Amino acid sequence: MKRGLIAAAATAAALLAAVLLMPKPEIEPPENWHELPALGMMMDVTDSGEVCIAAVRENSVAESAGVQPGDVLTAVNETPVTDDQSVLECLQLLGEDESIVLRLVRSGETVLVTLR
Repeated sequence: MKRGLIAAAATAAALLAAVLLMPKPEIEPPENWHELPALGMMMDVTDSGEVCIAAVRENSVAESAGVQPGDVLTAVNETPVTDDQSVLECLQLLGEDESIVLRLVRSGETVLVTLR
């Protein structure tokens, strides 16, 4: 009886180890999503050309500033943005310690948030 329990426990442990060690499949975001890892957010350019915040990471600079999924990004440091490329270009022009002011539209209201 004990041998049977030991064998069953060993088999269960081996199966658990195999599952835990299996490589996790990478989930690719949709082609039009662009992640900004330093800020902790992902953008999505809609068919209508709006730059939307698709996701915000917990405990990130973006979350601390109040950026929310669903916000529409209209400007970076008062420079209008029309697509993901224009956002990236604006961010590349900034110095390392420079604050970033995002103009967002949330539920029809304009909101300014500062990322530091």
